[in-house]
Amino acid sequence: MVREHRFAVLSSFLGIAAFFAFLIFLGAQPTIASSPAGPAAPAIQNRPLQQTGNVERGKYLVEIGACEDCHGAPQLAKEGGEVPLAGGNPFDMGPLGMYYSANLTVLQNWTTEDFMKVLHQGVDPKSGRVLAPAMPYMNYHGMSDNDVASIGAYLKTLTPVENKIPEAKPGPVAAVALHPLPAVSVPDPVRNTTAAYGKYIIYNVSSCIDCHSPRDARQQYIPGRDLSGGGLNLGTEEQPLYASPIIGSVLAAEGYTKENFMATIRTGVRPWGARLPVQMPWIHFRNMTDGDLTAVWNHLQTLKGNGPWPVQAAPGGAPGGAPGGAATMAATGAAPDAPQPGGIAGATQAATQSP
Repeated sequence: MVREHRFAVLSSFLGIAAFFAFLIFLGAQPTIASSPAGPAAPAIQNRPLQQTGNVERGKYLVEIGACEDCHGAPQLAKEGGEVPLAGGNPFDMGPLGMYYSANLTVLQNWTTEDFMKVLHQGVDPKSGRVLAPAMPYMNYHGMSDNDVASIGAYLKTLTPVENKIPEAKPGPVAAVALHPLPAVSVPDPVRNTTAAYGKYIIYNVSSCIDCHSPRDARQQYIPGRDLSGGGLNLGTEEQPLYASPIIGSVLAAEGYTKENFMATIRTGVRPWGARLPVQMPWIHFRNMTDGDLTAVWNHLQTLKGNGPWPVQAAPGGAPGGAPGGAATMAATGAAPDAPQPGGIAGATQAATQSP
């Protein structure tokens, strides 16, 4: 399942890369590194870096951030044991070049500042190379300093796994299209069940925004349309799959409550019995604490979808969901007669794959 999810997401990034190349050759000035996660964090000024972090917190963040989906190396797992974060997975980004996920088990000599450069700025601290957007540093830019330090602290405890990673091969437009983000200092959020903390998890840890939000022609998130359904094809040309709206008004119309929303994330099965598609990394999100899932739910309830909501078009001009389903409902404000496949599933198609 992990590999299927990873390569489904990869297909979406390939489309982004091709589109950016087109814009660049037209003389546009795209900015890949953008996020709708709220006000920019303050620029770094004599930041008192936390040098140790909290290992358990870091392990938790790595899990609910679904880092294994890109950095996992299941072929190197011993006797069916834990999948090491040994990387090596290819990301063909078209004109942006060919990239490979990093081996996260061999970072014992990294400093906290090294992890800050990667997660806050999108810069490889050793080579100085700007990372490809397959690494969602645009979202991690808003992660707190302490959470970055905690992730680093956890990764430094991993047993090194030998896995030679090929060198990245930046493409002809990489130097123009890829730009680092500024160094920032981000304070810790208050960890509770409020919508504010839920937003932090959604935007800056689990990156739900990437699949579930629409983008404009320059692939920038559309302001005010957060989590209203994505236009990136997470499936194939033959079986397209589009992330559906997960705003509160849509979830309510589909029959979600906080309790069955949490049950869906825990089990991979929606309230009406349909399974979540493999592209939705619920197998990682199911490990969120009850408090964190409550916070996520509370944030989604603040998004009501007032006004005309754009329907994401699927290939062939069909709406980004089944007739009467979540995408159509989000655009018209009309609830379907019965719950339709979509919702928190992460896709507007009906999904019957086993988790």
